[in-house]
Amino acid sequence: MPSGSRKRRAPVEAEDESEEEVQNTQKARRRVPEPAESEDGEEDDAQDAEDAADADMDGNENGQDQAVKKFVRLAMACEFGRVPITRTVIREKVLSNSNARAFRRVFEDTQVQLRTKFGMEMVPLPSRDKHLLRDKINAQKTNAKSKSTQSYILTSILPKAYRTPTIMPPSTVESPAAEATYIGLYTVVISLIALNGDVLPDHKLARYLERLNADQMMGNEKTDFVLKKMERQGYIFKTTDNQGDEQVIEWHVGPRGKTEVGNRGIKGLVTEVYGQNAPQDLDKRIHSSLGMEVLTIEEVERAARQNNREDQAEQGESEAESEPEPEPEPEPEQRTRRNRRG
Repeated sequence: MPSGSRKRRAPVEAEDESEEEVQNTQKARRRVPEPAESEDGEEDDAQDAEDAADADMDGNENGQDQAVKKFVRLAMACEFGRVPITRTVIREKVLSNSNARAFRRVFEDTQVQLRTKFGMEMVPLPSRDKHLLRDKINAQKTNAKSKSTQSYILTSILPKAYRTPTIMPPSTVESPAAEATYIGLYTVVISLIALNGDVLPDHKLARYLERLNADQMMGNEKTDFVLKKMERQGYIFKTTDNQGDEQVIEWHVGPRGKTEVGNRGIKGLVTEVYGQNAPQDLDKRIHSSLGMEVLTIEEVERAARQNNREDQAEQGESEAESEPEPEPEPEPEQRTRRNRRG
């Protein structure tokens, strides 16, 4: 009996072993493609990420909408701190160093959003005028040409009837009263410089501010500190020239001062100061002092705004043309000729 039972158990154990081998081989077969699947999955994920990045750069709807929102927030934040919106910051914060075509599309869509929803638009900042002789000589040596606009600021496009303190109150950076005082002071300083031919010696500006009691207007802040603040924000800038043993310091209107205040603000300030006692030829005097033709300031600004838009369009076209275009694929006949030559 024991021998028979042993003979019968042997095939059962063999069958169990064969079944285990089959199961193991099946498991092994199932496990073999797993690494390949994971590799394929990683490659697919990487490819999807690249495709998504390319789609965002090339102007995908979702990606471009997000870029426009980022651009609007960036423009608002820069204007709140009176910081220029530079192209370098735009590429880093909005476009992730994308190409020029993406910049042009996002910039145009951002302008539409700013104009239709916020009543503002981005305008290019002009470059500083070169007043010193050495700066003019250096510019001639380097053959400096007009470069593309590198910085912008926000300006209001609301009609004059809506530019009232009720609709456009002063910002609450510190307090509305302090902000309104600061706006009034830098408007006065810019007007004094512009009406003196865009060159005002330092001692004359100090005398004007002393007569206006500027120290009392700015509270605890000293006049020198306020002037440095205006210079840092681009409203004014000074040049220092050594003429023998004498140091000559002169003040000029900065890029932000020309764009934000401009001739319209200067004319409005002068007209408000004269009031009802303004002479009949006041407009001609203002135009003569500002070096303008006898045109209304609105016409001059309208023409300047149109020129700025045309310049932006030309810059966008030139940047797009500067990008290398892919070579066209050869036609079938050209391919056969090349193959025969090979």
